[in-house]
This record gives sequence, C-alpha cells and structure tokens, in this order.
Amino acid sequence: EQDNLADAEERCDQLIKNKIQLEAKVKEMTERLEDEEEMNAELTAKKRKLEDECS
Repeated sequence: EQDNLADAEERCDQLIKNKIQLEAKVKEMTERLEDEEEMNAELTAKKRKLEDECS
C-alpha cells in the first residue's frame, strides 16, 4: 500500500509538471498567434492601400 501511495504521488507530481509545461506552451502559442494576427491585419491594410492607389 505504501508503494501504491508513493507511485500515486509521483504520478501526481509528474502530472502537475506536465500541466505547468503545457500551460507555458499555450501562453507562448497564444502570443505567437496574436503577433501573427497583428501582422496579418497590417498586411491587409497595406494591400488595400496599394489596391486603392492602383485603381
């Protein structure tokens, strides 16, 4: 029973570490997505401006 408890605690600790790592990855990916969306908006605005100048 002591071994089972130790194993369960070890699994719990590992799951907590995994959760922290995954949360950090989610934060990083969210920031990258926001940067990409901002660049996309800037490019779209530049494209429209160029289209207006050419028409």
